[in-house]
Amino acid sequence: MANGLFIERLGVESELQKLVTTSDWEVSRSFGSERRRREYLSWRSIVYRELGHDTQIEYNSVGAPIVSNRNGIFIGVSHCSEYVAVIISPSPCAVDVESTSRNYARIESRYISNKEMQISDTGLYPAVVWCAKEALYKLSGERGLDFIEDLHVEDYLDVVVVGRIKDREKIQLSVATIDDDRFVVVSYPQF
Repeated sequence: MANGLFIERLGVESELQKLVTTSDWEVSRSFGSERRRREYLSWRSIVYRELGHDTQIEYNSVGAPIVSNRNGIFIGVSHCSEYVAVIISPSPCAVDVESTSRNYARIESRYISNKEMQISDTGLYPAVVWCAKEALYKLSGERGLDFIEDLHVEDYLDVVVVGRIKDREKIQLSVATIDDDRFVVVSYPQF
């Protein structure tokens, strides 16, 4: 069984159909958009490829995907316009992938505190903070966390962002860019 971070372009529906279960394919047919179908099928195909086709994927009480028939295996999933990211780990994990061209300035006041604004002035920083806080939110396993009050970025060092959920211990997350810095990926644990 593989552990690691897997980042791939969204697949083509007709090819993905061969890589997922019949049930997955049927569920995907209920999605209204082709992109949503491709996202769903793409991440599931990665999980099956890495963990085996007998892997059972379910959702926990907060709606996060889990592997229900593999003790000690955790997964995290994210997708955006062109990419899907899956992290597989022997401990709780999380990942987020986003486009750097998204208009983060429009929502910065809802997810970056004044203190966090002082950490970096790089062009990637707003996307890094968004991804880090999404990953922290997923890692927490809690619903309703506030992105300013409960999720914190304390440092950013190019390939590492240090965050915190509420007043708990610091967490180091990995930062990577792909496609000539057009997309940012933040994950935990670091691989």
